[in-house]
Amino acid sequence: MKSSGRSWLVFPLCAVAVAACGGGDTSGSGTTTTTGGGGGGTTSTETTGGGGAGGGGTGGAGPCSLPSDCPPGGACQSAVCNEGVCGFVPDADGAACEPAGHSCQGGQCVCPPQNQCGAECKDTAKDAANCGECGHDCQGQTCIFGACDPVVVASGLGSPGYLALDATTVYWSNFSDGTVMSAPKAGGAPTTLASGQGLPVYVAVDDTDVYWTTLLGGKVMKVAKGGGAPVELATGQTKAAGIALDATSVYWVTLGAGTVMKVAKAGGVPVTLASGQSGPDVIAVDATHAYWSTNTDGTIASVLLGGGAPVTLATGQAGADAVVLDAQNVYFSTLTPSGSIVKVPKAGGATVTLASNLPSPDGLAVDATHAYFTTYDDGQVSKVPVGGGEVVVLAFGQSSPDGIAVDATHVYWANNVDGGAILKTPR
Repeated sequence: MKSSGRSWLVFPLCAVAVAACGGGDTSGSGTTTTTGGGGGGTTSTETTGGGGAGGGGTGGAGPCSLPSDCPPGGACQSAVCNEGVCGFVPDADGAACEPAGHSCQGGQCVCPPQNQCGAECKDTAKDAANCGECGHDCQGQTCIFGACDPVVVASGLGSPGYLALDATTVYWSNFSDGTVMSAPKAGGAPTTLASGQGLPVYVAVDDTDVYWTTLLGGKVMKVAKGGGAPVELATGQTKAAGIALDATSVYWVTLGAGTVMKVAKAGGVPVTLASGQSGPDVIAVDATHAYWSTNTDGTIASVLLGGGAPVTLATGQAGADAVVLDAQNVYFSTLTPSGSIVKVPKAGGATVTLASNLPSPDGLAVDATHAYFTTYDDGQVSKVPVGGGEVVVLAFGQSSPDGIAVDATHVYWANNVDGGAILKTPR
């Protein structure tokens, strides 16, 4: 507030102004002398010398005739001269500050918390080096509304479902036309490795071959990565579904028969590891156990690779679907309209929900730091820290994204409709 000829405003204004400047020391060497005042005489006030610094300026310094006579204010405050006394007031909230991107809030230069990247203020909605979160680099792609513009690896595929990766190549199944295909991660013409398969869904790869199951016909199959005649490893597996590998064996579950199975990669007689399961859907293995979800009754279970009594790890997980592993935990999705990403210790214990209220989370992958997932109903690809935290959207506007996989630099997924495509984005 400005005033003319009202000495009662001088000291209150100065006190407020100094406080707004950060409460700096005002005990400098200046002196104040008051003369007259009695019997109807006049009173004059003079402030001389220099007070201590306050928030980048000198609170209470004077005398002054104009603001330009006063020391400069801080980054987010302006000098004022009121009735010969210097003071400082905060700039209007929202005023621009340096470095670029900061704004004045309550006399301090700040940037929104989601944009504070170290000492710098970044616009994570469009900064390609800090897209969606600090340090997330789009690697040459554009950052749009906090997500890197995805790269198309292959398109015009029909209905690609689940994915597998090796060092150079993406492999997938096409549910609609019964093919198993591959394409270079860097992009290029896709290769059909097998055709005429009965509703292939899940795929896995090792150093030499690609493996898959068929829901229709109940087969477990493989073909050389370079192409050739497909080989039957098992038949008569009612609605063969999820598939996984170790160094010597192929593991799968049967939705229709409720079994967990394995067979040698070279072929042979299939072995039943567990039976009586209620709609087992997806399977993963480590060095000692197989782990699977049962979609019908919402259970996560495990069994030794050599067989034995199954162990229940979690129950009541409606729509339990994708299953992936790290060294300590089993991660799974619950494929419902308000589903979740959940983990449970391999040894058993309490479940931990990493993300909830997700519109049909489907595909799931994990690395050392994050779980990556697709949400089928809203067309998004996202990640969440494995220790819990904020969900970060990596891609949006996708066409029913389904299977997902991750390597050291990128996340890959399959768009299941609108022509079908395999895409990738920096992880």
